[in-house]
Amino acid sequence: MSKLSFLLLTILSATTRATPAQTTLIDSTGSISRQNPATTALSSSPSSGIVTIVTSPGTTSPFTPSSPNAVVLVGVDGDSVASSASSTTIITSPGATLSGTSSLARGNGAAAASCAAGCIILNGITESDLEKSAFESTRHGHTLSGIFRARLMMLPSVDGDEEDDDEEDTDGNVCTLVLVVPTEGTDVDKVIGDVEDIFETARVGFGLDVNFEDLYDVRIEVVQSEGDAADVMEIASTAASTYQTSSPNPIPLSSIPSIVTSTYTKMSSTSEPSPSVASAILSCDSSLTSNHRTARAKLTAWRSRTARGLTVDHFGREAVALLRRATESYDRDTILAAGLPGSIAGPYRLDGRSKLTGRIEGVLQ
Repeated sequence: MSKLSFLLLTILSATTRATPAQTTLIDSTGSISRQNPATTALSSSPSSGIVTIVTSPGTTSPFTPSSPNAVVLVGVDGDSVASSASSTTIITSPGATLSGTSSLARGNGAAAASCAAGCIILNGITESDLEKSAFESTRHGHTLSGIFRARLMMLPSVDGDEEDDDEEDTDGNVCTLVLVVPTEGTDVDKVIGDVEDIFETARVGFGLDVNFEDLYDVRIEVVQSEGDAADVMEIASTAASTYQTSSPNPIPLSSIPSIVTSTYTKMSSTSEPSPSVASAILSCDSSLTSNHRTARAKLTAWRSRTARGLTVDHFGREAVALLRRATESYDRDTILAAGLPGSIAGPYRLDGRSKLTGRIEGVLQ
């Protein structure tokens, strides 16, 4: 038996008294499954940790026997009353696709499954995905966007109301987000920067004043074998346990189905940006990336000169001109966003401009 199989069997055996089974919360058609004895028999005691595994549809996963096409609570069967205080609970879900139009294909299942988790494993990322200049346009970018929007939606400050008794207190708890990549040499700073940009898009849409690091801790892990996958599962279990024990309201197993299904319902009924707004936001992201790359090339050349003890002629004037060119180019590229009053595109454009100037000025100082 492989190390990963043994680890998963240990986790699942601790979750149930009987043979580990699977309870479907949202089926492959995107419909919420009806209540069944397995979910009604779940323990009201908190699990020591909840891990959500998000796979990419159509790809093989080292963490699940097959690529899931439904949102499944793993390790629960009809005979389970689950003395789960010392167990890790696992939820599996497919991520978003670029072609489907169903609620699951838009990533709402993954978003809902992640709301209850103290650790999220996002796998299926390929080298091709990492090489794209706009990671947010990949299927994983769409998945992450849904995950972030769901988490922000659950914050008490979104609607000003108290949360339901069976919903987690997401404010102030840091969830570990593990991005599984296929090879060494991944540009970690770029990937994390891309993830943070996706979060910023979601945050601006809700108009919230919350920092990415207050809600998520990102880890990049290379998985090339079952042994690597087992190591990631151990990391995830530990992180999920820490999340639960640090929460003022640890989530019991019995609340997981209602948290997942209620979030899924909210996500499915929430209107997404219109094509014009989405296009405007994408133009902001694209311009921010290209103008920052251009400015960074110049800044790198200047830094190289100073590192060799050389001076940069007319540095002050050149620095002001560099910043002006970058911001003027950004303003031209994103003029569409300024012409959509009342949408999130306008504030998003300003936020991107501020981010661009901040990045350049941070190096100049």
